[in-house]
Amino acid sequence: MVRFYIQKGTHRGLFRSVQKTLKFFQTFALLEVIHCAIGIVRTSVLVTGVQVSSRIFMVWFIAHSIKQIQNEESVILFLVVWTVTEITRYSFYTFNLLNHLPYFIKWARYNFFIILYPAGVAGELLTIYAALPYVKKTGMFSLRLPNKYNVSFDYYYFLIIVMFSYVPLFPQLYFHMLRQRRRVLHGEAVLWRQTLCQMLPVRTGGAHICPGTPSPHLSLLPPSGQPGIDIESQNMSTTVGSVESH
Repeated sequence: MVRFYIQKGTHRGLFRSVQKTLKFFQTFALLEVIHCAIGIVRTSVLVTGVQVSSRIFMVWFIAHSIKQIQNEESVILFLVVWTVTEITRYSFYTFNLLNHLPYFIKWARYNFFIILYPAGVAGELLTIYAALPYVKKTGMFSLRLPNKYNVSFDYYYFLIIVMFSYVPLFPQLYFHMLRQRRRVLHGEAVLWRQTLCQMLPVRTGGAHICPGTPSPHLSLLPPSGQPGIDIESQNMSTTVGSVESH
Protein backbone atom coordinates (compact mmCIF):
# COMPACT_ATOMS: atom_id res chain seq x y z
CA MET A 1 0.00 0.00 0.00
CA VAL A 2 2.80 2.40 0.89
CA ARG A 3 4.75 1.48 -2.25
CA PHE A 4 1.65 2.04 -4.40
CA TYR A 5 1.07 5.51 -2.95
CA ILE A 6 4.75 6.48 -3.34
CA GLN A 7 4.80 5.33 -6.96
CA LYS A 8 1.41 6.72 -8.01
CA GLY A 9 1.13 9.71 -5.69
CA THR A 10 -2.59 9.00 -5.23
CA HIS A 11 -4.88 6.51 -3.52
CA ARG A 12 -6.96 6.01 -6.66
CA GLY A 13 -6.57 2.45 -7.89
CA LEU A 14 -5.18 1.19 -4.57
CA PHE A 15 -8.06 -1.17 -3.88
CA ARG A 16 -7.81 -2.67 -7.36
CA SER A 17 -4.09 -3.19 -6.76
CA VAL A 18 -4.46 -5.05 -3.44
CA GLN A 19 -7.86 -6.69 -3.91
CA LYS A 20 -6.64 -10.23 -4.69
CA THR A 21 -4.48 -10.40 -1.58
CA LEU A 22 -7.18 -8.71 0.48
CA LYS A 23 -9.92 -11.10 -0.62
CA PHE A 24 -7.76 -14.16 -0.04
CA PHE A 25 -6.71 -13.35 3.52
CA GLN A 26 -10.00 -11.85 4.67
CA THR A 27 -11.95 -14.85 3.38
CA PHE A 28 -9.62 -17.36 5.03
CA ALA A 29 -10.01 -15.42 8.27
CA LEU A 30 -13.09 -17.64 8.70
CA LEU A 31 -10.60 -20.17 10.07
CA GLU A 32 -10.18 -17.89 13.08
CA VAL A 33 -13.83 -18.50 14.01
CA ILE A 34 -13.27 -22.26 13.74
CA HIS A 35 -10.11 -21.99 15.86
CA CYS A 36 -12.09 -20.19 18.56
CA ALA A 37 -14.89 -22.74 18.41
CA ILE A 38 -12.60 -25.76 18.87
CA GLY A 39 -10.44 -24.09 21.51
CA ILE A 40 -7.18 -23.50 19.63
CA VAL A 41 -7.52 -19.78 20.37
CA ARG A 42 -9.02 -18.79 23.70
CA THR A 43 -11.28 -15.92 22.77
CA SER A 44 -14.97 -15.29 22.20
CA VAL A 45 -16.47 -17.04 19.17
CA LEU A 46 -19.18 -14.37 18.99
CA VAL A 47 -16.78 -11.42 19.02
CA THR A 48 -14.45 -13.03 16.48
CA GLY A 49 -17.40 -14.07 14.29
CA VAL A 50 -18.85 -10.54 14.19
CA GLN A 51 -15.50 -8.98 13.32
CA VAL A 52 -14.62 -11.52 10.61
CA SER A 53 -18.08 -11.51 9.02
CA SER A 54 -18.20 -7.71 8.89
CA ARG A 55 -14.88 -7.62 7.05
CA ILE A 56 -15.91 -10.30 4.57
CA PHE A 57 -19.13 -8.40 3.97
CA MET A 58 -17.24 -5.16 3.34
CA VAL A 59 -14.78 -6.83 0.96
CA TRP A 60 -17.13 -8.96 -1.15
CA PHE A 61 -20.57 -7.33 -0.95
CA ILE A 62 -19.52 -3.68 -0.87
CA ALA A 63 -16.08 -2.89 -2.23
CA HIS A 64 -15.87 -5.77 -4.73
CA SER A 65 -19.49 -5.58 -5.94
CA ILE A 66 -19.79 -1.79 -6.23
CA LYS A 67 -16.77 -0.70 -8.22
CA GLN A 68 -17.86 2.95 -8.26
CA ILE A 69 -16.90 3.37 -4.61
CA GLN A 70 -13.49 1.64 -4.72
CA ASN A 71 -11.63 4.95 -4.90
CA GLU A 72 -13.47 6.54 -1.99
CA GLU A 73 -11.26 7.88 0.82
CA SER A 74 -13.30 5.86 3.29
CA VAL A 75 -12.21 2.62 1.59
CA ILE A 76 -8.57 3.60 2.06
CA LEU A 77 -9.33 4.48 5.67
CA PHE A 78 -10.58 1.04 6.66
CA LEU A 79 -7.87 -0.67 4.57
CA VAL A 80 -5.15 1.21 6.46
CA VAL A 81 -6.82 0.47 9.80
CA TRP A 82 -7.17 -3.24 8.99
CA THR A 83 -3.53 -3.41 7.88
CA VAL A 84 -2.10 -1.80 11.02
CA THR A 85 -4.42 -3.88 13.22
CA GLU A 86 -3.40 -7.19 11.62
CA ILE A 87 0.32 -6.39 11.67
CA THR A 88 0.05 -5.63 15.39
CA ARG A 89 -2.17 -8.62 16.19
CA TYR A 90 -0.16 -11.27 14.34
CA SER A 91 3.13 -9.84 15.63
CA PHE A 92 1.68 -10.31 19.12
CA TYR A 93 0.68 -13.91 18.38
CA THR A 94 4.04 -14.76 16.78
CA PHE A 95 6.24 -13.40 19.56
CA ASN A 96 3.92 -14.96 22.14
CA LEU A 97 4.39 -18.40 20.57
CA LEU A 98 8.16 -17.83 20.63
CA ASN A 99 7.92 -16.97 24.36
CA HIS A 100 9.69 -13.70 23.66
CA LEU A 101 7.10 -10.93 23.65
CA PRO A 102 8.56 -7.39 23.47
CA TYR A 103 6.66 -5.01 25.72
CA PHE A 104 6.04 -2.56 22.87
CA ILE A 105 4.20 -5.25 20.86
CA LYS A 106 2.06 -6.07 23.87
CA TRP A 107 1.43 -2.39 24.56
CA ALA A 108 0.49 -1.77 20.92
CA ARG A 109 -1.85 -4.77 20.91
CA TYR A 110 -3.85 -3.39 23.83
CA ASN A 111 -3.67 0.34 23.01
CA PHE A 112 -3.73 0.91 19.24
CA PHE A 113 -7.33 -0.29 19.00
CA ILE A 114 -8.50 2.69 21.09
CA ILE A 115 -8.06 4.87 18.00
CA LEU A 116 -8.00 2.29 15.20
CA TYR A 117 -11.31 0.60 16.02
CA PRO A 118 -13.46 3.77 15.85
CA ALA A 119 -11.55 4.88 12.75
CA GLY A 120 -12.18 1.53 11.04
CA VAL A 121 -15.89 1.62 11.91
CA ALA A 122 -16.11 5.16 10.53
CA GLY A 123 -14.46 4.03 7.29
CA GLU A 124 -16.85 1.10 6.91
CA LEU A 125 -19.96 3.19 7.61
CA LEU A 126 -18.90 5.95 5.22
CA THR A 127 -18.20 3.36 2.52
CA ILE A 128 -21.64 1.76 2.90
CA TYR A 129 -23.22 5.22 2.85
CA ALA A 130 -21.35 6.05 -0.37
CA ALA A 131 -22.64 2.80 -1.91
CA LEU A 132 -26.33 3.50 -1.21
CA PRO A 133 -27.06 5.65 -4.31
CA TYR A 134 -25.57 3.04 -6.66
CA VAL A 135 -27.45 0.21 -4.97
CA LYS A 136 -30.73 2.09 -5.17
CA LYS A 137 -30.20 3.01 -8.83
CA THR A 138 -29.25 -0.49 -10.03
CA GLY A 139 -31.38 -2.58 -7.67
CA MET A 140 -28.47 -4.97 -7.24
CA PHE A 141 -28.93 -8.05 -5.04
CA SER A 142 -32.63 -7.16 -4.71
CA LEU A 143 -35.57 -9.43 -5.36
CA ARG A 144 -38.82 -7.82 -6.53
CA LEU A 145 -42.37 -9.10 -6.52
CA PRO A 146 -43.92 -10.88 -8.29
CA ASN A 147 -41.61 -13.87 -8.46
CA LYS A 148 -41.96 -17.63 -8.15
CA TYR A 149 -40.71 -17.58 -4.55
CA ASN A 150 -43.27 -14.94 -3.55
CA VAL A 151 -40.70 -13.09 -1.43
CA SER A 152 -39.01 -9.74 -1.80
CA PHE A 153 -35.67 -8.42 -0.66
CA ASP A 154 -34.30 -4.90 -1.04
CA TYR A 155 -30.52 -4.66 -0.69
CA TYR A 156 -30.75 -0.88 -0.31
CA TYR A 157 -32.80 -1.10 2.88
CA PHE A 158 -30.72 -4.04 4.04
CA LEU A 159 -27.62 -1.84 3.94
CA ILE A 160 -29.42 0.83 5.97
CA ILE A 161 -30.27 -1.82 8.58
CA VAL A 162 -26.63 -2.93 8.60
CA MET A 163 -25.52 0.65 9.25
CA PHE A 164 -27.93 0.99 12.18
CA SER A 165 -26.73 -2.36 13.58
CA TYR A 166 -23.37 -0.73 14.27
CA VAL A 167 -25.06 1.40 16.96
CA PRO A 168 -25.64 -1.44 19.47
CA LEU A 169 -22.77 -3.68 18.31
CA PHE A 170 -19.88 -1.20 18.27
CA PRO A 171 -20.07 -0.20 21.98
CA GLN A 172 -20.31 -3.84 23.08
CA LEU A 173 -17.24 -4.91 21.10
CA TYR A 174 -15.31 -1.75 22.01
CA PHE A 175 -15.93 -2.06 25.75
CA HIS A 176 -15.16 -5.79 25.55
CA MET A 177 -11.69 -4.90 24.24
CA LEU A 178 -11.30 -2.19 26.88
CA ARG A 179 -12.04 -4.79 29.57
CA GLN A 180 -9.43 -7.09 28.02
CA ARG A 181 -6.94 -4.22 28.02
CA ARG A 182 -7.62 -3.48 31.68
CA ARG A 183 -7.34 -7.14 32.67
CA VAL A 184 -3.99 -7.59 30.93
CA LEU A 185 -2.24 -4.26 31.58
CA HIS A 186 -3.78 -3.52 34.97
CA GLY A 187 -3.05 -7.09 36.05
CA GLU A 188 0.65 -6.50 35.42
CA ALA A 189 0.55 -3.35 37.56
CA VAL A 190 -1.11 -5.23 40.43
CA LEU A 191 1.49 -8.02 40.18
CA TRP A 192 4.31 -5.47 40.34
CA ARG A 193 2.79 -3.86 43.47
CA GLN A 194 2.39 -7.27 45.12
CA THR A 195 6.06 -8.04 44.43
CA LEU A 196 7.04 -4.66 45.83
CA CYS A 197 5.06 -5.27 49.03
CA GLN A 198 6.69 -8.66 49.50
CA MET A 199 10.17 -7.19 49.18
CA LEU A 200 9.59 -3.96 51.13
CA PRO A 201 7.07 -3.82 54.03
CA VAL A 202 4.84 -0.86 53.13
CA ARG A 203 2.91 0.71 55.98
CA THR A 204 1.02 3.91 56.67
CA GLY A 205 -0.10 4.86 60.12
CA GLY A 206 0.77 1.36 61.36
CA ALA A 207 -1.60 -0.37 58.87
CA HIS A 208 -0.40 -2.47 55.94
CA ILE A 209 -1.31 -1.08 52.53
CA CYS A 210 -2.87 -3.70 50.24
CA PRO A 211 -1.75 -3.74 46.59
CA GLY A 212 -3.95 -1.49 44.49
CA THR A 213 -5.11 0.67 47.42
CA PRO A 214 -4.10 4.31 46.96
CA SER A 215 -2.66 6.22 49.89
CA PRO A 216 -1.56 9.86 50.07
CA HIS A 217 1.35 9.07 52.39
CA LEU A 218 3.37 5.85 52.48
CA SER A 219 6.37 5.00 54.66
CA LEU A 220 8.71 2.05 54.78
CA LEU A 221 9.06 0.70 58.32
CA PRO A 222 12.10 -1.50 58.80
CA PRO A 223 11.69 -4.55 61.08
CA SER A 224 14.04 -3.05 63.66
CA GLY A 225 11.50 -0.30 64.44
CA GLN A 226 13.77 2.47 63.24
CA PRO A 227 12.13 5.59 61.76
CA GLY A 228 10.45 4.83 58.47
CA ILE A 229 11.52 6.11 55.10
CA ASP A 230 9.11 8.60 53.63
CA ILE A 231 8.52 7.46 50.04
CA GLU A 232 7.24 10.88 49.02
CA SER A 233 10.53 12.50 49.98
CA GLN A 234 12.74 9.98 48.18
CA ASN A 235 13.94 10.06 44.63
CA MET A 236 11.88 7.51 42.65
CA SER A 237 14.91 6.12 40.85
CA THR A 238 16.56 5.35 44.21
CA THR A 239 13.50 3.46 45.41
CA VAL A 240 13.16 1.42 42.23
CA GLY A 241 16.89 0.74 42.24
CA SER A 242 16.69 -0.64 45.77
CA VAL A 243 13.91 -3.01 44.68
CA GLU A 244 15.82 -4.26 41.67
CA SER A 245 18.96 -4.92 43.74
CA HIS A 246 17.21 -7.64 45.83
